[in-house]
Amino acid sequence: LSAVSIYYGAIGQEAAEKLLQRFGRDGSFLLRDSRTMEGAFCLCVSYYFSSTTPLSWNSCMTYQ
Repeated sequence: LSAVSIYYGAIGQEAAEKLLQRFGRDGSFLLRDSRTMEGAFCLCVSYYFSSTTPLSWNSCMTYQ
């Protein structure tokens, strides 16, 4: 899996969010190792949404 360019290994959620912010594109994503479940992965996706508050940035969503 380390040969795949979307896999970032054992980075935390905060580091993943910073990487996705640097990519700067809606729909950017990466895979990282889960810190809570051995052998599981977290798919982190950047997306923007609007509501009655100013635009917010969200990223890491985990499916285990």
